[in-house]
Order: sequence, then C-alpha cells, then structure tokens
Amino acid sequence: MRDSVKSVIIGGDMIGFGMDLQVPRGDLDESRKQLFAGETECEIDEQCVTPSTCVKGKCTCPSGTVQFRRMCASVCPLFYKNQDGVCV
Repeated sequence: MRDSVKSVIIGGDMIGFGMDLQVPRGDLDESRKQLFAGETECEIDEQCVTPSTCVKGKCTCPSGTVQFRRMCASVCPLFYKNQDGVCV
C-alpha cells in the first residue's frame, strides 16, 4: 500500500499525503491512520501530523496557531479570517 501513496521523509518521520496512509512511526500501531489537523477519530497524539495533537478525538493545532487546509500555520493567509482557530 505504501507504493500508492506519495510521501516525504522529514526528520526521520514519514509524512504522507493520503487518507489511508499506514505510517511506520514510533508508538503508532501500523493499523492506525495518520490524521491531519481538523480530522477526527484520533486516540493518541502520534496519530496526528506534527504539530497537531489529539484533543477529545480531534487532531488540533497547538495554541497560538491556526488550522488552514488540514495544516497548522502561525497566521491565516491573505483573504482568510481566523474563526475559532480555523482559517475560513
């Protein structure tokens, strides 16, 4: 399955682009999906793409950052506004 998903190695961790990616990473069980900021159904922080963490079942960007297109950013891009920590 790994061959069908584009991925990049960053700091020794494989970060992938795809909803069904199996991620060989630290304590993460190989059967769990890697989730992006804003996605739900996480159980542990390691399931969320760094720097987001699992808060009440949702991958959430850290305090002082905003969520933009499933990523965490320092500010919203031009023409977007911050609405409760999410760029809209």
